[in-house]
Amino acid sequence: MTTTYTCEQCEVMMIQGVRCHETGCPDAWQDETRICSWCGADFQPESRWQAFDDDSCFSSYHDIEEPDSEFIQSS
Repeated sequence: MTTTYTCEQCEVMMIQGVRCHETGCPDAWQDETRICSWCGADFQPESRWQAFDDDSCFSSYHDIEEPDSEFIQSS
């Protein structure tokens, strides 16, 4: 069975079983597995510049206190 991979921005090829976009493809980040800059966990990014696997790692890395849930008002 052959699986076809497509990209709207380039011609995608399989090289030794690895999906490869053309050099400079703006959508190539979607196939990356990244390592969280805070906890070191592997994750699939949801945006091109994402460096953390979730908001708690982002907050910890930037030393931002998360708001107490008791003080958050629902609208």
